[in-house]
Amino acid sequence: MKRWKRKAAEPMTTTTEKTSLIKVGEEVQRVKEFFNTPAIKEGLQRALPQAGVSFERLMSTLVSCVHKKPGLLLCERGSLFQSIVRAAQMGLEIDSPLGHAHLVPFGGQVQLIIGYKGLITLAYRDPHLVSLEAHAVGPHDDFEYRLGTKPFIDHKPDLKQWTLEPETLVAVYAVAKMRNGGEVIEIVPGGVIEQLCTDQIAKHKGESPWRYHFGAQARKTAIRRIANHLPKSAEDSTRQWYEALEHERRAETGQVTAAAELPESPELSEPFIESGEAIPEPTVWDADSVETIPLTVYFFVGKIEGEEVLCITGSDASVAAIRNVLTRKKEGLG
Repeated sequence: MKRWKRKAAEPMTTTTEKTSLIKVGEEVQRVKEFFNTPAIKEGLQRALPQAGVSFERLMSTLVSCVHKKPGLLLCERGSLFQSIVRAAQMGLEIDSPLGHAHLVPFGGQVQLIIGYKGLITLAYRDPHLVSLEAHAVGPHDDFEYRLGTKPFIDHKPDLKQWTLEPETLVAVYAVAKMRNGGEVIEIVPGGVIEQLCTDQIAKHKGESPWRYHFGAQARKTAIRRIANHLPKSAEDSTRQWYEALEHERRAETGQVTAAAELPESPELSEPFIESGEAIPEPTVWDADSVETIPLTVYFFVGKIEGEEVLCITGSDASVAAIRNVLTRKKEGLG
């Protein structure tokens, strides 16, 4: 196998000067060491049993998040602690393909943003609910509805011309079917959604989920509003659903709800790196170099549609390196 070398990456700049590059690996190690200190680890372990999540799994998720979003390193450690505990207590996966919830750095704080898929996942734990869905209506869709004693929605999307922009959104709606046969609908006009989007982007100085995930935020608005018309239950299975709704409401108004009592540690109010330091860029690997780095990967044989295939797993950099070698071999380059 060829030996690998890390290509030099240009450091990010501040408004006044370029700063030295910080390696992601070193900062991830700093995060792991902090959360493994006795006081912090004990605080996490006190909060996690009720969530049914192991400390090891939570740390794995946290490391993955920091790799994907180095901006989290600029936030107060206490806000990161609260966010990951809150997600674990709700049983939501963070920054996974499931789209349950996301960690977003803003103003030196980590914000836990619950996605509309996360809200739906929590809603399905309500034994009174059969189904809950939310959709957006584009400008070219056929859309009819009626409220009153016999409400209905008839929506036929035009997939050939379908777009989802604040200026052209017709409406978003949510439909909930109850186990007793009842049905609840909620329709939010596009103008209301557009104004909400504008207000949130302005409030958060452009760094709002509304800017980057407009469709998801619009659908989530319909889900949050329909919850006001659904029967409420004191059962534990529905508690997380309403806690998530309250968390979202408070987050939009800039309020933070503590998920757990913070351990005693002076470092909780500090970031992992200072704002004057550079946040590392993603690593690029060069197959033609001469230096050696350790690659930790695991090979195993699995089956896809009945055929045996060789599977590779490991760190992102390690798997990328192996893939590069195999591709070069296939193309006759290595």
